Amino acid sequence: MDFTTYTYVYKDKLLRATFADGTSGLEITGPTCVAPSGTIQLTATLTKVDGSTYNLQKHDKLTWRSSDSSIMSINDSGVVTAVAATGGATITAHFKDATQALDESADVTIQVGTGSSCGNTGGPGNPPGTCGIQIGAARKGTVTSHTVMDPVATGVIKADQRDSEQFNVLDGIPTSESLYVNVFGLNYLYQNQWANMSGEITYTVPVKKKYILTWTIPGTPSTGPNNPGTPDKPMREEVPVEERIAITRPYSYWQIDNLEVYKLGRSTVSNYALPGGSVSLTPTGYTPPILTSDHSARVEDHVKASPCEEVDLGTETVSGGFTRPVVPSTDFTSAAESAVGQNQVKNDKVLFNGSTVMSDSWAQATAPTPGIIPPASTVNRDVLYGKNYLISSTLLNKKNTPSTGTIDYDLIPGNINGGSPKSYPVNAINTVTVHTPVVNYSSVTDDQDHNQKTTPNSSRFAFILDRPFTVTIPTSGQHRNIRGYGDRDYAKYVRSKQVYFPFKCLQPR
Repeated sequence: MDFTTYTYVYKDKLLRATFADGTSGLEITGPTCVAPSGTIQLTATLTKVDGSTYNLQKHDKLTWRSSDSSIMSINDSGVVTAVAATGGATITAHFKDATQALDESADVTIQVGTGSSCGNTGGPGNPPGTCGIQIGAARKGTVTSHTVMDPVATGVIKADQRDSEQFNVLDGIPTSESLYVNVFGLNYLYQNQWANMSGEITYTVPVKKKYILTWTIPGTPSTGPNNPGTPDKPMREEVPVEERIAITRPYSYWQIDNLEVYKLGRSTVSNYALPGGSVSLTPTGYTPPILTSDHSARVEDHVKASPCEEVDLGTETVSGGFTRPVVPSTDFTSAAESAVGQNQVKNDKVLFNGSTVMSDSWAQATAPTPGIIPPASTVNRDVLYGKNYLISSTLLNKKNTPSTGTIDYDLIPGNINGGSPKSYPVNAINTVTVHTPVVNYSSVTDDQDHNQKTTPNSSRFAFILDRPFTVTIPTSGQHRNIRGYGDRDYAKYVRSKQVYFPFKCLQPR
């Protein structure tokens, strides 16, 4: 800054005027990148013609404006808020004060971006009195995995009614009787991977202190009346010292790498004895699990820097006696450390059936370790159950017909990074023996009284020509001694009865 001085004489007065030969100006300082949904603080530095500077954020003569408010907005305090996820806009600061003949403007381009490059990076562009903040990239560490993807499915095919079965299907069950099918499996399946993410935030902390150096230049003693000497001359010098100290603070949080939860869908069971060869069971009285999740891979959504401001250590006077003292060498690290608090961190979010598995509450430095999805239990026997499956009367007897089955699970909402419907075999389903019983304890009348053979055979029944006889074929009698069979009436399973005669006979009307 150059100055020009003019001297005027008026009567007995001397007038001296000094003019600054400088120019005024306005400059915007602060970060040039803002994270999506984030904010940054800008400062307008006003320089007057006399060289004085003023750091302004809010002033009645200062206005702020964004060239595109759909990308970012700015309030009257110089706080920029990202509106869009990407893009850029020009921020304009305008200072106008007619009384001081000041009309200055400045522009700066701000970008909306992601990643650690969009932290408040600090440095020379930072507003005076604030810290520089750099959020370092997150590193993946421990990954914990939990998997329950085997439904342990089993099934049975038995004779109706359940708990009071009339037949043992392993031994035999007749056609025209009915079956029930029961399948068991876990009420849900899941697999997940939780990843521990960690890193550091670097704070560049301005620390300043002012030293006042004092010393005395010795005077000269008097040597006589003509040399009174000179007095001691006290000296004073102000020395401002400022350093920018880098302080790091760790952060650690958990994020979802993979999360899949499956609900029970349906089951299909096949066997020769079932209608059409197979039946399908849909869950009855079943409540599927409820999954709520929130996931972000952006470190900015998990980490918030601690507030940080300039440290002013005040003033210290250093006396040097009769020589100028040396400015003390001071380590400002401890002062910078005390100015920086702990980072705020939070995990992704996982709620299972309303209970917290991974908490997304804000915590200091280290977010809590996530838990485990609760163990699944086997569905009760009424969930996958069907009855009254009639065995077709057209089926032939078959022993130990094999059974197969599948159980299906469907992906539910809230899953992260993968998943598709799953199908598993139903194990250990029993065989079924189809055996329609027949008993034949037939008899005929014996007309021995009219037997005209010279030597009748008493062990044979006699039919006499032109005389009536009766053939009896009952439906009752002893069958195999197994459940549902034995000595009973089997008329239910008899369609017709026929008797073959080697001679012509007429049935009376």
